[in-house]
Amino acid sequence: AGGGAYSLASVPAGSYTFRAKVFGYNALEKTVSVPAGGSLTVDFDLNPTTVVADDYESGPGTWTVTGNATTGQWELGDPQPTDGGNYQTGDDHTPAPGVNAWITELAAGSGIGSFDVDNGTTTLTSPVFSVLGLTDPHVSYYRWYQTGGGGNSTSDFWVAEISSDAGGSWTTMDTTDQGQVGWIEIDRSISSLVTPSGLMQFRFTAQDTGAGSLTEAGLDDFMVYDVETDGGAVDAPNVTPTTARTLELSPATPNPFRAGGMTSLAFSLPQTGPIRADVFDVSGRRVMTLADGVFDAGAYRLDWDGRTHDGAAATTGVYFLRLQTEAGMRSQKMVLMR
Repeated sequence: AGGGAYSLASVPAGSYTFRAKVFGYNALEKTVSVPAGGSLTVDFDLNPTTVVADDYESGPGTWTVTGNATTGQWELGDPQPTDGGNYQTGDDHTPAPGVNAWITELAAGSGIGSFDVDNGTTTLTSPVFSVLGLTDPHVSYYRWYQTGGGGNSTSDFWVAEISSDAGGSWTTMDTTDQGQVGWIEIDRSISSLVTPSGLMQFRFTAQDTGAGSLTEAGLDDFMVYDVETDGGAVDAPNVTPTTARTLELSPATPNPFRAGGMTSLAFSLPQTGPIRADVFDVSGRRVMTLADGVFDAGAYRLDWDGRTHDGAAATTGVYFLRLQTEAGMRSQKMVLMR
């Protein structure tokens, strides 16, 4: 997804869940256990979203604009700033070379009140998308919203809505009447708002009603994506005081073990380095990752609860734990019973 290296200098030992997200890709969550006195390196391989990631650089597509505002209707393009970019932005949110965003009338005019939203509403509506088959669908976008400024204290609401029946009914997912300089990211779980469906639609309304406020709005980098999880926790129990001289992997105990229980395997690492511990079935298919990271030299324990990457119970039978390190590879047999 373009890469990026991040580090946390000091983290107390314990279990943490991290989520990695970048525009155009599904998010990925991983649960890691940080060892006392040790360190971990965790990689996130993200999958492209299969729904939509629109930076609007390729045109409006099938997005539509409706409303009765006399000025300030939604337009797509490169905006002209007002008040030095503090009221209407002069930049879209997409990194260069991107320039386009949806803006409530692109032109600046002679001042902040020239082409802001006046005398009504303007609504930008998306095409219909399907989120069927997604585990945890989310919608995210960046909004720009200014209202109640320029010596005019009257403000009006930005309203973002979601529909799961192609616009038959709408549910509010984001609203504010507080102006703020800058692009603000909004991210919502679709399941927390409506029942996910194959008829998802979104609309965004800026308005000037009542006493007549000064209102400008923008929308950019719209995305519908899934939150994926890596069921294999990167697990590193506390390092023991002794340092191993050779790579060792002890037999699983208990073994056999029963579904709903747990089996454990102790291993000793003679040197600091990357390790990976995977559970395979007799056909060679990897069903679970128990550890994947950089471990300090020392003694550790791996636990397997008989579940697969997706959290489902593994079928009864014979499995193999394979430990791969720079010091070599070791494996042990495990038997899962009912």
